[in-house]
Amino acid sequence: MRTRTKLLVTLLSPLVGVLALELGFRVLGLEATPMPKTEGMLFSLSATPGLTYVNRKGAERRTEYRDKAGGEPRVVLQRINAQGFRGPQVSPAKPPGTFRIACLGDSHTFGTGVGELETWPAQLQALCEGAGAAGRPVEVMNWGVSAYDTTREVILLRARVLEFDPDLVILQYHVNDVSPRDQIGWKPGPQDALYRWSDPAGKTWWTQLRKVSKLADWCLDRVHRYRSVRDEAGLSMEKYAADSPGWRAVCAGLVNARDLLLERGIEFRLVLFPYLLRTGEHLSSHRAFQQVSEYAAQEGIACLDGESVFAGLDLASLRVHAHDSHANGEAYGLFSRALFDWLQLGNSLPLR
Repeated sequence: MRTRTKLLVTLLSPLVGVLALELGFRVLGLEATPMPKTEGMLFSLSATPGLTYVNRKGAERRTEYRDKAGGEPRVVLQRINAQGFRGPQVSPAKPPGTFRIACLGDSHTFGTGVGELETWPAQLQALCEGAGAAGRPVEVMNWGVSAYDTTREVILLRARVLEFDPDLVILQYHVNDVSPRDQIGWKPGPQDALYRWSDPAGKTWWTQLRKVSKLADWCLDRVHRYRSVRDEAGLSMEKYAADSPGWRAVCAGLVNARDLLLERGIEFRLVLFPYLLRTGEHLSSHRAFQQVSEYAAQEGIACLDGESVFAGLDLASLRVHAHDSHANGEAYGLFSRALFDWLQLGNSLPLR
């Protein structure tokens, strides 16, 4: 009997401990951070060769963020104007004397998770207006499209952007531009078992467990967030090898953009927006951005690496949400100020 009792106690102890933890979580009100809720589709299929999709004219997406269950929601509206880009419409024919800047990039240019005035192109516009143009109004157009890469951005430049007669084109680069990302329905994040089990939108028994257990929901939420954020940080430098198809496509895209704009007398600038996660002394995009910067210098392309903008800062506070690693408005404000100063230093803006 003693042996059976000991065995029973041994077997039941972990269960009792788990139940105690579950009770503690419920008493203390500890819950997983709610996932963002999104309504609306921003994209439509594209007839342009090389582009699977584009921003849909007049589209709107509403995203609701909460920092805790039952907390006050933060609602972000993202709209595409009737001309197919984010922000105010402009005159199709550039008004005489106007200096027009076209910004190309992915979700970090479009501004996933932030309001229209919080994107870095919008904040660059505000800085230009605040500094005062030397008799020349400045218009900044946000042509960012979520999940685009360098190749698609250059195709968009040729197909749509040039018709607006920009004086300066700024192309924003992100570390995963060497990976194809332009399919509708493409989702970031790892696809291993740990990620799938912890995904609150998954269809495993772990997902059902999250619905009934506060403890399991909280623990799996932490796992999912960790895997999501760390995935891009672990982007293999093999994709930046000289013979990598992704890296070769990036190099070709940058040179094509340079030559296309050079023959039209349009200034071209490349900016590197980092992934806001620190690994060791540097951000996770450090090595990749070093390589891109060196290639840009070799090809005579002016390049700004944004990593230094975020040195020593609390990166977690500069992300949109616990479940969205995109930069927030504050981060874009810091980036736009550095970009503004760099453009002024290079005499790329018509300011006093």
